[in-house]
Amino acid sequence: MFQQVIVPLPRVRSIFFDMPVHLDPLTLPEVKAVMERRYTLLAVPNKAWIKPVDDIVVESLYQTFSGKIRYVMNAITSLVSHLPDSYARTLSLEEARTLLQGIARSQVRSLLHGAEEAVFLEAAALGRFTNTQLATRTGKSKQQIQKYLKSWLALNIVAHREREGRQQFYETDPRFAVLRSDVA
Repeated sequence: MFQQVIVPLPRVRSIFFDMPVHLDPLTLPEVKAVMERRYTLLAVPNKAWIKPVDDIVVESLYQTFSGKIRYVMNAITSLVSHLPDSYARTLSLEEARTLLQGIARSQVRSLLHGAEEAVFLEAAALGRFTNTQLATRTGKSKQQIQKYLKSWLALNIVAHREREGRQQFYETDPRFAVLRSDVA
């Protein structure tokens, strides 16, 4: 299959064989300019349009997602898709934050249940954590946390980030960054 699908398609082949390109995140003013341009392009011509979120929401999302525009745009898309059709005003920071946290918690509830859900919410509040940190914070055994981690890794809601000596660091998926305790 690799030879039949990947190799003949230049764009796909380049992902596997070309040198990786690292681009720094856009600056906040650049992100705002990109979003403004997108709103303008997607607006119905000759009609007034309403920004979906205040600029302060964009700034907060920019900080939350470390400047990664893909996650900022996904969060705004998620917000808009969860609004009623009759909603015709710009979302404030507090409204956006509450709605995004509700969406993230709903995603967690659809994947996990009971104690595992509660432990994951603690992991999400930390953002980056070790097995030991999570065990201490939740009162669960390291073995139980390891069992949860195995499940979360399979669900792609947690990723292994790095190893420092004997410590393994994990990080929750960026879509759950809105649940971090440092995002207030």
